[in-house]
Amino acid sequence: MQNNAKCVWGFLHSKGWSLQAVCGMLGNMESESTINPNRWEGDIYQAQPVERRGFGLIQWTPWTIMTEYLGNAKISDYGNMECEYLDFERRTNPGGCWIDQGYGLTYDQYAHSTRDAGELALIYLANRERPADPYQPVRATQAQAWYTYLSGWDPIVPDGAEGGGPIYKDQLFMEIVNGLVIRVWTEKVQVN
Repeated sequence: MQNNAKCVWGFLHSKGWSLQAVCGMLGNMESESTINPNRWEGDIYQAQPVERRGFGLIQWTPWTIMTEYLGNAKISDYGNMECEYLDFERRTNPGGCWIDQGYGLTYDQYAHSTRDAGELALIYLANRERPADPYQPVRATQAQAWYTYLSGWDPIVPDGAEGGGPIYKDQLFMEIVNGLVIRVWTEKVQVN
């Protein structure tokens, strides 16, 4: 999972996603697929009924959404292709895949959010995954763990992700009055 998490972070970072948003998604992916782009729901190949079974990193349901998109691609390309599709969803919201459940975030705003990774995991769960059982706090815990793990790691853009959107990094800002620091915050700053 650690290697795949680094690949997801590197790919989506190249498209402008924040670390917090990616980690929120990774907290969900861990529960959905163990961050395995070739995982079938229940580990059953082409599980039935199609319209209620998933496939891939986020368990797209019906699984035909992703299998048709992947077509005859090599299994080794699934991860990058699924990340590309995640970014496509962020930009276009096909079929209303993202439905705000009262958090006030569009999918695009989610992708750039610097809110707490655990909070973003629960927002992703409610707005994108929308499971029958919405109470799954372990996803927030998992997202926080991914944030801790990936925070000190410089993302590597995997092959196939080049030419993406702008790249952002966190920059620390301080407000100083009369020589005293009265406020400290971070903001995303475009670096390319």
